[in-house]
Parts: sequence; C-alpha cells; structure tokens
Amino acid sequence: MSEVETSRILTALAPRLDYQPETLEWVPTSPRTASRLTKLAFLQALLAAAVGLALWRPWGALLGVALLPLFIYFAWRYAKSLKFARTSNWMVYRSGLLIRRTSFTFFDKVQGVSVSQSPFDRRWKMATLMVDTAGAGPAGHKIEVCYLPESVANQQLADIANSAAKTRLTPA
Repeated sequence: MSEVETSRILTALAPRLDYQPETLEWVPTSPRTASRLTKLAFLQALLAAAVGLALWRPWGALLGVALLPLFIYFAWRYAKSLKFARTSNWMVYRSGLLIRRTSFTFFDKVQGVSVSQSPFDRRWKMATLMVDTAGAGPAGHKIEVCYLPESVANQQLADIANSAAKTRLTPA
C-alpha cells in the first residue's frame, strides 16, 4: 500500500489524524544501531557456520561465511527502517524490512509510557521506548521503539506523558 493510500484511508477512519509522512519529523534510532546489529550478524554467521560444520563436515563451515554479507546487509537495512514521529496529539512508529509495519496511537488512548534498558542497551547507551494504549493487547504491532539513544528515549518519555496528560485534561 502506498503512502497516499495509507493517508487517504487513515483520514477516512480518523479525521483528526492528518497523516502526511513527508511533513513529519522522523526520529531515527541511535547512530550506533547498525554497529550493534552488525555484531549480532557476526554471531548469527558464527552459529550458521557451527550448524553447517555439524551437518556437512568439513565444508559446512562455509555456510556462515557465505551468509555473513547477507546478515550484515539486513542488519544495516533494518537499522535504517526503524523510526517514529510524534505530533502534539498522536505518534506513528515504523518498523520492518521485508514486511513494513506502521502503527499509530493517539495520546488520549495512552495508558502507560515507559523506558527500559537491558544490560546490552546500557553498554551501548541505548534504551527502548514503549507506549501502551487502550485496547492494544490483540494488536500485532506494538509501539516499542528500540535502539534509541538514552537521552532521546527519556525526553520522549517525558514529552509523551505530558501530551497524554494534557489531552485527557482538555475537554472534548
């Protein structure tokens, strides 16, 4: 589905959502995301080499070598595909490389906003921003923006919490 069709459908479903992707200020992940995912790609290639070696001794180890460029390519492309944008009333999150997913939420539906960090996130000075909304349980795509710089994630946490509080206090 093209951006024009998406915008037209969203405007019909939610008139208050003026989705024009070219006018939004998209926030990318940390500049170090591609490096972090490249290290993961090396681990995946090592695992593929080990499996290949176990199945097709001795040439099976070349499986990992052959797959390494593909893993690195997908790591870099995936890092570039993650981004989100925010307005005063709603937020949009994009993810996915082969299957692109786009999720929207209005701040008056937000039930919780949090920032989490794994030990690996702390090492890379990154965090994950999670926005939980009413009725999003069965949704297949949650708003969990991974690989954000710590400072950006914490700033977004405060901004989204303030925006959600303001929209709930403003009479309709």
